Amino acid sequence: MPGDELVDPMVFAWPWALVGVAFLLAAVAVVVAVVRLTRPAPDPAPEPAAEAAATRSAPSDRFAPARAATLHALDDLERRWRSQELDDRRFHLELRRELRVFAAARTGRDASTLTVADLRREHGTKTFGLEMQRLLEPTFAPAQGRRLPRPERALKRARTLVGRW
Repeated sequence: MPGDELVDPMVFAWPWALVGVAFLLAAVAVVVAVVRLTRPAPDPAPEPAAEAAATRSAPSDRFAPARAATLHALDDLERRWRSQELDDRRFHLELRRELRVFAAARTGRDASTLTVADLRREHGTKTFGLEMQRLLEPTFAPAQGRRLPRPERALKRARTLVGRW
């Protein structure tokens, strides 16, 4: 290519440099605005007195309502057994059902279809699974020729389990 055909670079006026800097500043401002507007607002720090009052008024046991309902159901079950509405076998079936309802409230899973082996294997229900295994024999024990464990003992164990778990 002959040297006389080349075009010299164009010289831009100085205001174009200012336009370029303005675009760069605008891009940075957009990024900063997006970051600031999409972040959650920090919670204001509560006053120490208000925080202590909130701690005192908050229940320490989040399963207290389920525990109270189950203990109430166990009391009703005992009343029905003592008035002979339920025989020993039916008592143990109802007791297991109430304990499974409580386990469902505790774990957030439907425990009505879980086997004893499943309950013993699940994290957090091993003790419950052992207790259900103890209640399994009275539920399916032969009607004759074998003495069923006393319902008072099973009820006491169930109340202890609900109170501790």
